[in-house]
Amino acid sequence: MFAYHHQKIITDLFTLSQAKDLREGDFSLTLTEQNRPSVSITLSIHASSAAAMPETIPETLDDPDQPTESPQPVIRTYYTSPYLLKEWHARLFHDSPTKERLFLLSGIPRGKNAYILDALIPVKLVNASATGVEPDLADLFATLHNLDKSYGLLLLGIIHSHLWTGRDAVNPSGIDRALQNTLEESGYPTVQAIFSEDGYCGFFANTIPFTLQIAGKGFEEVETHETQTVVKLHNIPHLSDQTIQIEKPTGASVLRSPNAYPRV
Repeated sequence: MFAYHHQKIITDLFTLSQAKDLREGDFSLTLTEQNRPSVSITLSIHASSAAAMPETIPETLDDPDQPTESPQPVIRTYYTSPYLLKEWHARLFHDSPTKERLFLLSGIPRGKNAYILDALIPVKLVNASATGVEPDLADLFATLHNLDKSYGLLLLGIIHSHLWTGRDAVNPSGIDRALQNTLEESGYPTVQAIFSEDGYCGFFANTIPFTLQIAGKGFEEVETHETQTVVKLHNIPHLSDQTIQIEKPTGASVLRSPNAYPRV
């Protein structure tokens, strides 16, 4: 009874029209029983003004009907030079091949998600024809293992040739797209490049956006998209010009490949 009776008194006090004075500031309140003046209770109350009270920010709930923002894809940057592109072209089309050729690409990191493409790596080929080529899987895996364990290098790309000319020659085929899809789903965020006989070079990926930075002269940019870049190399010799004539001491002419000369 005692607790309830005084609780009601306090509640009544705070409902009076003057309750604002009780709700704001520091004050003390002493209550005494009329029949028992020796029994009393003293309350000391500190109340902050409403303006000083922190505002409650309503919690926002995710609306399942609203589309959520997808994380932005990582954009890779590849660096190379026209000199290297021409070297790769020469390796792909040396001796006027009648079958497609293929090489692996690697290189060194240049910051986060950036790489210098400067290592051309041979791999054994199977099922090579005028319209397609495949790496030997056993040799491919052995080569990748050796790159990683012996040199700390990663597979960064694959290049191969298409044995015809023009811009359309470097469009990826369905087989090329399928290989790229396998690489990306297997955790190899690589780029592929297709070279034509007359110097077109098309870099592409399926879902991984990239930029290609070519430092130097001797090329022109044909087109650039999020997952494809096409360039045209200048002064690419015709395939029939890739052999030169030399004379024997007797004067008889023979055909000799340019790379038959030792490098200096």
